[in-house]
Amino acid sequence: MRTRVHYGSLQVLASGERGALEAMLRAEGIYSSQLAAWRLQFAARGESGLVSRTPGRKPKLNAKDRELLAVTKKNEVLQRKLRIANALIELQKKHTSCWDWHCRNPRRRADAARRASRS
Repeated sequence: MRTRVHYGSLQVLASGERGALEAMLRAEGIYSSQLAAWRLQFAARGESGLVSRTPGRKPKLNAKDRELLAVTKKNEVLQRKLRIANALIELQKKHTSCWDWHCRNPRRRADAARRASRS
């Protein structure tokens, strides 16, 4: 969709000179059907009907919804990372308790000493 007519061109539209409108339309590269559509929009809604709108589909989500969706996704990622971190901490606790038992067991220490003396 073409942009609206420049304000300097509005003077040509208002002047009513014979052939001025056609010359202006050719210079601007505007079809007469587009001009007719603008006249209908102006008649229906006044100047607010001539305000340019962004082309294309309207967004399904507004800014608040997009922000909420982004924050929700970020929250899910952080919760997943927290679960992994907690699982690793629990694993480290279990490993430490098993390692303490292994090191404190006198029989294991004796076996380790015998192996060292054989070498």
